Amino acid sequence: MQLLSNTAGAGGNLMSYALNWNPTKALRNGNGYSLAANSFSATNPLAVLDGFSDVADVNVFLGNISATVNIIKGLDYKFLYAINHGSGGRRTNMDGWVDNLKGVSGAGFAAINTTVLTSQTFTHTLNYRTDLTEDLKLDAVAGYEYWKTDFSNDASAATGFNTNVDFNNRVGVKYTEFMQNAKTQFPMSTIEDPRTEIQSYFGRVTLNLRDKYYLTGTIRADGSNKFGSNNKYGYFPSVGAKWNISNEDFMKNSEVFNNLGFRASWGITGNREFPAGAALEQFSSSAYNSIGQTNVANPDLKWEKTTSINLGLDYGLLRGRIYGAIDYYHKNTTDLLFQSTAIQPAPASIYFINLPAHLINSGVEFSIGAAVVQQKDFSGTSTSTSPITRIS
Repeated sequence: MQLLSNTAGAGGNLMSYALNWNPTKALRNGNGYSLAANSFSATNPLAVLDGFSDVADVNVFLGNISATVNIIKGLDYKFLYAINHGSGGRRTNMDGWVDNLKGVSGAGFAAINTTVLTSQTFTHTLNYRTDLTEDLKLDAVAGYEYWKTDFSNDASAATGFNTNVDFNNRVGVKYTEFMQNAKTQFPMSTIEDPRTEIQSYFGRVTLNLRDKYYLTGTIRADGSNKFGSNNKYGYFPSVGAKWNISNEDFMKNSEVFNNLGFRASWGITGNREFPAGAALEQFSSSAYNSIGQTNVANPDLKWEKTTSINLGLDYGLLRGRIYGAIDYYHKNTTDLLFQSTAIQPAPASIYFINLPAHLINSGVEFSIGAAVVQQKDFSGTSTSTSPITRIS
């Protein structure tokens, strides 16, 4: 049970209780203390807040260890291991004295949830820096990364308590402290997501010519077990360039521009933000000797890809007192990940697919900032951004 939820259903939640309450009727009784429901069967939002308790105790451990070895001049190897482990318990109580709550009023409700999440990352990188010539510098990185995460949740609930069902005779003992005495106890439910794993190979090369011209190229190959067996890997290249105009000889004595640079980039990125195991057959059990398939497998499910083009101009005027940027961007998203309904007859109704569609997002963005006050002991700035976006 949650006070605020985007899946409240016909019963509503705290926001709907507040909207449905008769604004001409007081939220409290004449004594200024007792809470009461109105005569139109709308739940008193203040009563819900008073009768609801939801407390979570979460412990999180974050740690990482790294080591760097210089192999030869300019070439470094680095290893990184990081872990994020979190475990928490949540106790939810809704007192039975609250009126007009189906399944709760006159009975009360309690639930206990325990959740464990563990994520681990292993990263290996080689970084090489050198001067190819007196004017040309090279910075290159190659690497491998492996990431995995495990999630599980255990929950139990109960209803039908004989305490705190009358507002005037409340006690300070929560239902979650004696759930075994409830009239109706729901069996413990357990959820364990399929392990999510990502394996990545990547490389990046950057060239710097006299701090005026920059060129960067990258390539990534990302594989995830979230996707179907036929399309686990996605390949994502990108290239970017910048011309630092303010470092040109003809700009060094400029009294107008102290910073001026033009940049352009093109690249493809991938999206895998959808439930673990969405490409696999999944099953659930709601009661003894009852099990059913909840998700249809899709071995062809693949990465959602976004191809982006960006052109930008960075500027600084009057010794940095005025600064900002002008950007044009165009993004085209294809193979959109979508939860669809499987064509019947099918073993389950849920089916994840890639939509054969294009989502176009393009526009121009202007930003400007100004150093309004520049004094030795005090300075103040102001910044404004104005995007013009088109989505189709």
